[in-house]
Amino acid sequence: MPSLSRLWRLARLVEGFASLERRNRESFADVSRRLDAIETRLTNLEAREERMVTEARAAAATAASVAASAHVAELARAVGALEERVRQMGSPALPAPARRKPKV
Repeated sequence: MPSLSRLWRLARLVEGFASLERRNRESFADVSRRLDAIETRLTNLEAREERMVTEARAAAATAASVAASAHVAELARAVGALEERVRQMGSPALPAPARRKPKV
């Protein structure tokens, strides 16, 4: 028959295992909460990244449009200036380009 001291040690050992199991459960729950928070933050960052890419593309398109418009306006101004110089020289302006009828 086991002695009382052995039974007491066994009981303390079981109590220690139960305490360790409880602490492990709490630690795993804490890690799970932290992982959920990280996942939420990552999802938010990905959503912001997609929005930033969309906004950057829109800004680039706007900048390209403004640059092209400025270039076309400068070309139109230069052509107008050349036509005016030709007119002042007494020669008729260059004939307008022939217009094509749209195909139906």
